Amino acid sequence: MADILTAADIAELRREWIVDEIDERPEWGSGGAKASATAAIGAASVALTGLGAGTIKRGTPFTLLNGTTPNRYTATADATITATAATVYVSPLVVAAVAVNDPARVEPYYRSVFNRVFHRLLFSDVEVEDFARRAEERWGARIHEATDPRRMRYRAIGALAIAAKLESTDYESAVIQLESQDGGRGHLERLARKQLEYENDVAQKTTGHSYGITTR
Repeated sequence: MADILTAADIAELRREWIVDEIDERPEWGSGGAKASATAAIGAASVALTGLGAGTIKRGTPFTLLNGTTPNRYTATADATITATAATVYVSPLVVAAVAVNDPARVEPYYRSVFNRVFHRLLFSDVEVEDFARRAEERWGARIHEATDPRRMRYRAIGALAIAAKLESTDYESAVIQLESQDGGRGHLERLARKQLEYENDVAQKTTGHSYGITTR
């Protein structure tokens, strides 16, 4: 049986509707980033090479390995990569002298509480495709009668994904660890309301006004 979703569909679903995404920051290249010049203690920037292409975004956390000691920095401004090299302004100011070829390692961006705690995706691509099949089985007629079938399908998939999150003990554990103020209760309640909103949208055959899950 042919898949319902394309790779682009799955990527959009992960980013905007399921909220289960790990951004490996491809602009940093394939793992060979390193210092291209020395930087003294107290310097405001470090020069890096071995990067990919694009822009290192302001706020990106990364480490520079000084001997065996990793020192953590955050980019304080966007840095354009030119020919795999960029000068990155950092906070804090350089805390240990940087030598040429000191390795630089970027931290992936973990989009949801689950990603941040477990450093992996909650759902596989196969599971996302299964949500799509179940959405067709349950709401197929309503999806195809909608003025925007694609967005309606995404809402239906989002509802099923939220249900799976709420049933997952691992997801609950992640929420409790990161949303400790009320034991994660408020986060889970917001997620349940979003599930109901999506299910109501699908049942009413309307494209409505909702454009993705706003909770993590």
